[in-house]
Amino acid sequence: MPAFLREIPLTGPYITWILAAVAAATFAALVAAVPLGHRVRATVFSLVFAAAICAIGVGLTVFGFRLSLSEIPPLFILGGAFFFASLLMASYSISQDWRRIWALIPLSVALTVALLSANQAFVLYPLVSTLAEDPSYTPITTTQLHRDVPTTSTSQWRPPTRMRAKGSLVTTTPPAPMSRFHARPASVYLPPAWFTSPRPQLPVLVLLNGVPGAPEDWFDQGLAADVADDYQRTHHGLAPIIAAVDSSGGQWKNPVCTDSPLGNVNTYLSVDIPQWLRTEFGATGDQSRWTIGGLSYGGTCALQIITNNSTAYGSFLDFSGEKTPNIGGNEKATIDAAFEGNEALFRSRNPEDIMSHRTFPHIHGRFVAGNHDTNAVHDLYDLNRVAARAGMHTAFELVPGGHTYEAWREALRRTFGFVVDRGQLPPEG
Repeated sequence: MPAFLREIPLTGPYITWILAAVAAATFAALVAAVPLGHRVRATVFSLVFAAAICAIGVGLTVFGFRLSLSEIPPLFILGGAFFFASLLMASYSISQDWRRIWALIPLSVALTVALLSANQAFVLYPLVSTLAEDPSYTPITTTQLHRDVPTTSTSQWRPPTRMRAKGSLVTTTPPAPMSRFHARPASVYLPPAWFTSPRPQLPVLVLLNGVPGAPEDWFDQGLAADVADDYQRTHHGLAPIIAAVDSSGGQWKNPVCTDSPLGNVNTYLSVDIPQWLRTEFGATGDQSRWTIGGLSYGGTCALQIITNNSTAYGSFLDFSGEKTPNIGGNEKATIDAAFEGNEALFRSRNPEDIMSHRTFPHIHGRFVAGNHDTNAVHDLYDLNRVAARAGMHTAFELVPGGHTYEAWREALRRTFGFVVDRGQLPPEG
């Protein structure tokens, strides 16, 4: 693909105006496709019915999956309503006269506008190049992993004369002997140095998905491997092992990252995952060099794990997390669903309450929010102050964006130096 095409932006302020103009022209064409005497009636019906469908969809999403309305961008809703209205208009035109089948052309444009509106809302693919970009890793299977390799400390390791140019990504399901948590497969990035002999005992960055979300989102939309690749190319193939693991059990599930009837997520992330990373990938046994982080629900979860299990990881990244574990309703709903209706149990596991009466001088962390993500900015600013009073070494930072991957990609890039420093790898630069 030519370089000028690869660099065409798919998101940005003026993209919204372009989409709006194309949508208006497209809908005008669909109105023109309707027989003259039926246009007003068909247009009103299509718009009202599309609005009703979207309202029902939003209601089911908010109440059925216990999501906050603020997590559903208005542009995403408008794009969906526009497509449904366009679909109804095209269907009506063709049903009246099959010769108006040309209405499928503006309908296909409407679908494209709706998809681009969703991309604009969530900032999933910022450039054309990200739609089909050559990955910064080589996909491999578990059969290609060589486990019986001698290991050495990263300080004693020396790069061989010849080594892989880029890392690899393997997808595998971690065992859960202690938690019995039904997790989806994890995606694990292994830098080139991991494939040498002796193998360096690398630190780990565990990344947690949001809700809705899946572990692989960190590599597909979060571009975590790109960040690691940029680092390893100037550090002799060294980089942290990056394990994107399941913290929810399903695309729309929210088990509140604790041990409860909804799933033993806390035990899974604090016991099962570290054991698996040590035995399967030879990660360093010094877990103070490990970092756990996540976005949205995953950010809240990362803080929960490290405050409830302060020896499982040495550092955390909280990107756009909430102030307290939240199942989507009020606090009572969360306590009833995940804490057996016991407020005292909730308080004993809630990071803010834990940090108010315990100190964590060995824990380091970063709170990062998009500058347009009002709720996260408020919550993480407050949590950073609470964490500092608890003796943690933390910082709060704003990055451009809202509650989207625009912010989370930048957050990971800005905090990766912190991750490698905590992992005792050579500094960036």
